[in-house]
Amino acid sequence: MFSYRVILKQALKITLKYKYLWLFGLFAALTAAGGSWEYNLLSQGFGKNLIDSSYLQLEKILAVLELMVNFANGLITLITSDIWNILNALTLILLTGLLFFCFIWLSISSQGALINALKKILKGKQKTKSISYRENLTVGHKNFWQVLVMNILIKFTIIFSFFIISIP
Repeated sequence: MFSYRVILKQALKITLKYKYLWLFGLFAALTAAGGSWEYNLLSQGFGKNLIDSSYLQLEKILAVLELMVNFANGLITLITSDIWNILNALTLILLTGLLFFCFIWLSISSQGALINALKKILKGKQKTKSISYRENLTVGHKNFWQVLVMNILIKFTIIFSFFIISIP
């Protein structure tokens, strides 16, 4: 008979023994944290009928679109003013975008790095000292696109499943 107790004991032992993998787990959790937000967003309308829950989601989408339109209008107003304001705003937008993409890269690469490190630990071929951050992050970077596509497919599968379940 299959027991989760064995898996949980093994996970606890690995977690306590290899504490340096916590950093990869922290950044990998940034990607997974979107799942709880997604679940709350999609499941709020289950108590209502399909039309009400669809309008609730449509209202949220329209609010985001309105925010984007207001941002674009503010940016156009900013462009017509002083050149220093334009440069400051563009610098801030570029730095924010760069930081956002760095966090995405780090979270996706950390998933690949964590999988690689756990594979080495579970096979037992390498000692603890020979498993390095750089080596694992390099493997995670090499598998970035595969892990990203897998994450996107999982998100679409979850959204599609919630859509199918919510049909009366």
